[in-house]
Amino acid sequence: MQKLPHFEEGAVTVQDLSAQWAAMLLEPKNEEWILDACAAPGGKTTHILELAPQANVIALDVESHRLKRVEENLARLNQQAIVVCGDASKPDEWLAEIGKSAVKFDRILLDAPCSATGVIRRHPDIKWLRKETDIAQLV
Repeated sequence: MQKLPHFEEGAVTVQDLSAQWAAMLLEPKNEEWILDACAAPGGKTTHILELAPQANVIALDVESHRLKRVEENLARLNQQAIVVCGDASKPDEWLAEIGKSAVKFDRILLDAPCSATGVIRRHPDIKWLRKETDIAQLV
């Protein structure tokens, strides 16, 4: 991907069609407060900002090491978001970390936990590798 012409300059972003639908269905608007609750690696976060560049986006994820990719993608695309590590079910903790006591979100995107079922088209072996019990563990 990084070898695509103009990728590093932020002119190109590669995203699976199923992932693109998430931001489009969210219908983000400028000036809204939007939470991307499972943000890493940042494709949906950056797509939200492409659709609504003046939105106030918080990119949240429980895995701090994965948030580095969110920050890299935001920087590459010259976009701004508040990136924070935390559990969406404990907003008091991560809101305090970013200096907020409360935020009323206009929209929330929760693509929780990734089962990889959205990319079956590219990875058809997932149909045979996943079991019903795997999905139950993610709920």
